[in-house]
Amino acid sequence: MLGVAMVCGLLAVVLAAQWLTHQSSKGVERIAVAASDISLEQRLTPDLVKLVD
Repeated sequence: MLGVAMVCGLLAVVLAAQWLTHQSSKGVERIAVAASDISLEQRLTPDLVKLVD
């Protein structure tokens, strides 16, 4: 019974790794990141955020 559980766990790890690799290979267009430090409750403005690849 322990062997079956170990095989199922290993299979889950392999499938999850393949899925993550496939998801990351789709290519992300651009993401928004902070251009500088932003304090709590500070309103976001276009000059505080920049787009990166």
